[in-house]
Amino acid sequence: MSIIAKKKIKKSKEQRIKENKGIRARMVLVATVITIGFACVIGKMTYIVAVKGTEYKQAAYAQQTTSEVISPNRGTIYDKNRRGFSC
Repeated sequence: MSIIAKKKIKKSKEQRIKENKGIRARMVLVATVITIGFACVIGKMTYIVAVKGTEYKQAAYAQQTTSEVISPNRGTIYDKNRRGFSC
């Protein structure tokens, strides 16, 4: 190893404080963005439940309780003697 690689360069106290301030500012920015994101999600959930809740509940009930007759599209059904029956 060279002498330069072995030698540790000490930073001054002012340089370390300046670096820490930059890191803190980025951490605050990231935390703020995450907090705003969670607030938006919680706000949207509250809006859906509190404001639109009854509307969605009625739509879900109507969708689940609707009955509809569907006629099956079957071909000819044969018995054991190969006689066909149409349904």
